[in-house]
Amino acid sequence: MDLIIYHNGNLKKPSEAPVSVYDHGFLFGDGVRVNLRAYNKKPFMLSEHYKDFAYSIEQLDLKVSLTEKSIEKIIKILLDQNLLSDAIISLVVSRGEGYFNFNANLNIYPNVIIMTSPVLNIDETTRYQGVKLFVSSKYRIAPTFVKDHQIFTLSSQSEILSIQEALKNRAFESVMVNMEGYVCEGARSNVFIIKEDKLLTPDIECGLKNHVMRRVIMKLARTLGITVIEKLITVNDLFNSDACFIASTELEILPVKQINEKAIGDGRVNKTVGKISAALKKLTDGELLDLI
Repeated sequence: MDLIIYHNGNLKKPSEAPVSVYDHGFLFGDGVRVNLRAYNKKPFMLSEHYKDFAYSIEQLDLKVSLTEKSIEKIIKILLDQNLLSDAIISLVVSRGEGYFNFNANLNIYPNVIIMTSPVLNIDETTRYQGVKLFVSSKYRIAPTFVKDHQIFTLSSQSEILSIQEALKNRAFESVMVNMEGYVCEGARSNVFIIKEDKLLTPDIECGLKNHVMRRVIMKLARTLGITVIEKLITVNDLFNSDACFIASTELEILPVKQINEKAIGDGRVNKTVGKISAALKKLTDGELLDLI
């Protein structure tokens, strides 16, 4: 399926948008990528995703001036052109073509690409029964420049190695820990546990990416009257939880039935996870928007 993309102001086929071998995004991972999702042709939480995108662009000093409104317009055109209603949308910016060195102060122009793709199909049985996680031996190393927000860069090498390791161990997703041994996140999701009807999730200080879906889940839980605790979490905390789930823009909420060889929960859908999942479904259907 040859989907149309946006590339530097024009709509093109991917084959018509080549990237130079000297592009700094290709050479050094020097750029920004933010993924979001559309439901019924409407970008979900676009303003929040745009905040992450704009902050990352600013912190990397990339010469990009796309506004939220212009991105929304481009997304609408792409969804129409590609006949997609529910879709994953990727906002990608690389620093552009330069020399074979780290000099980021060159007078070069970024490559700006916006792409849409079909949503990963996860069957209802998996969504009900849950997935297996594998605790990765690959560390999540927090970038030292992170302050009160995350910079969403093109570099995903640790995540790629981590998910490869998980797949080799017949797991759906990995669990990444930091150098101190505390749980951070999955390779492509944030991690949550339920303990005594409370929602616990790793604290930002452990080095995780504070994705929009993570923020949405915590806000929905608080709206439902569920106590939310951000703290340092160990792998043993995961093993001893009443329930565990992962969440991301693409995956939404997926319950966890097993971590390594340890079964999680009692084999039934946890009521607290069920409440949060139902609230998220209403939100993505266009309800409860006044609560977020």
